[in-house]
Amino acid sequence: MAQARGSAKQNDTISHRRDTILLVDDDEDCRVIYSIALKDAGYNVLLASDGDEGVTMARDHSPTVVLMDIGMPKLDGFGALKALKTDSRTRDIPTLALTARVSLHQRTELIEAGFDGVLLKPILPRSVVVAVGEVMRTRH
Repeated sequence: MAQARGSAKQNDTISHRRDTILLVDDDEDCRVIYSIALKDAGYNVLLASDGDEGVTMARDHSPTVVLMDIGMPKLDGFGALKALKTDSRTRDIPTLALTARVSLHQRTELIEAGFDGVLLKPILPRSVVVAVGEVMRTRH
């Protein structure tokens, strides 16, 4: 028998949340795993598989937060961030970097480029949800 998650009141509150998260990652497994966790937490989730698609979706849908992989084909995370931050429609959207390779110097470089935070892969799906909630609280 399936175990119920939370009370009916909690589930009702979660299902009415309006925050939309745009997850941009060329790794399908990451998109699936993190999107399930974000949806379970009550977020609407949009998915993009490369930087070009992510920038277009951000412009079209104005998500609350963008989660952006750094190493992607076509347009990498740095290029996509630059496009978002130079566009008046998207420049204020908090953007978190997702990356597997980062030294202290590279982390500083990501923050200086304009990312609001850096999440190191592999990262637990629950930690992604927590990071999204934290960046939303600090930006609103």
